[in-house]
Amino acid sequence: MIFLIKLPETTEYIIEKIEKNGFEAFAVGGCIRDSLLGRVPNDWDIATSAKPEDIMNIFENTVETGIEHGTVTVVIDKEPYEVTTYRIDGDYTDGRHPDSVEFTENIEEDLSRRDFTINAMAYNNSTGLVDVFGGRDDLKNKVIRCVGDPIKRFEEDALRMMRGIRFSAQLEFSIENDTFKAIEEMSDLISAVSIERINVEFTKTLMSDAKKIMIYHESGILKNILQELYKIDSEDYNREFSAVEMIKMGVNCADLCKKDLACRLAGFFIYINEAIGLENTRKILKKMRYDNKTISKACELLKYGMRNISNNKEDLKYLLMKLDSVEMLEDLIDLKAAEVDTYLEERKSKFEEKSEEEKKIESVGIEVLEAFTVEALIVLNNVENTLKEIVDNGECFRVKDLDINGKDLIAAGIKPGKEIGEMLNKILKEVIKNPDINKKEKLLEMIK
Repeated sequence: MIFLIKLPETTEYIIEKIEKNGFEAFAVGGCIRDSLLGRVPNDWDIATSAKPEDIMNIFENTVETGIEHGTVTVVIDKEPYEVTTYRIDGDYTDGRHPDSVEFTENIEEDLSRRDFTINAMAYNNSTGLVDVFGGRDDLKNKVIRCVGDPIKRFEEDALRMMRGIRFSAQLEFSIENDTFKAIEEMSDLISAVSIERINVEFTKTLMSDAKKIMIYHESGILKNILQELYKIDSEDYNREFSAVEMIKMGVNCADLCKKDLACRLAGFFIYINEAIGLENTRKILKKMRYDNKTISKACELLKYGMRNISNNKEDLKYLLMKLDSVEMLEDLIDLKAAEVDTYLEERKSKFEEKSEEEKKIESVGIEVLEAFTVEALIVLNNVENTLKEIVDNGECFRVKDLDINGKDLIAAGIKPGKEIGEMLNKILKEVIKNPDINKKEKLLEMIK
């Protein structure tokens, strides 16, 4: 019985047209994996026994996008579809691209060059599922396993090590033992991979299951891409925890944060930042090739992340004035709650590692910390309520909320220039103290 996967209409059309011209064609890779998992694939890649020139003869509208590697893009209704000839790759001298490519007419040989079993499956309606490496079983058992020799796969492209960990995070799979051992053994190779490619995999892991970043640490990969984190132990930094403890806590904190990149980066770096300082954290984020907007937001959250947030309405409006955004304060509250929870869990974990005698001595301290944590979370909840009240009431906390602007000040005789901005900020602080004076006539009286 043929196992059926519902192919998109255009993908089915391309495959059938290739078959009608005497060649094989299959949908391959991630689209088959996602279909078997009940997910909607982002795109559908097609592999074929037809040579690139055959594909260009079969279809009217084609683009030679990677013809040296056998790839031709077929354009149908203005939508691109990649069609690649079955191939056998030569050596990977540069650790990413094959030195040579040999075309083949065997789909199994083509699948054998792929990274993981779950990505090494093919399907068409006439043959059904082609799964020679046990990918479907590995999907069922929730396992990430290399196709063939994992050492060879990682020598071909070292980024595959991070991809495997990222897949385990996104799919909530475990990594097969031999595959993980190979990652440990080959982790130094990641140093040769461009930081831009590393950023993509690190970010996807952080945004799916941040706790899986600890696998980067355990395998040695993290030490090769972020050596700065591990130098904390040897430098004269003021810190309560070791570098590894701070990485672990950062991972746990990030996992509790909302799925916003800047928020999760702030969560990951919150303890490390306390040790190395904001400018050093900023340098690491720049090195990782994050964009300026993300870096700016993450650093702004880190600037206030370890400070207490007062529930006093006036203090809260001053903080809003500095952050210039309700969303930023909401994200800061979220980060603070994640940090408070993470700190308590780490202290409790360290407590459990102690001897029974030590536990008796320190048990009161843990109970006090638990009480402080509950109190801190209550305060943060109250802050959220106060923030909602400020927003719902339309209370002023930004210059643009003032009932006066720069033009009004110029009309009142103040010279254009930086003095205008300084005056508006001074007025804003007075309005925060006394909201009732936010009326144009009263504000103009203040500057006379």
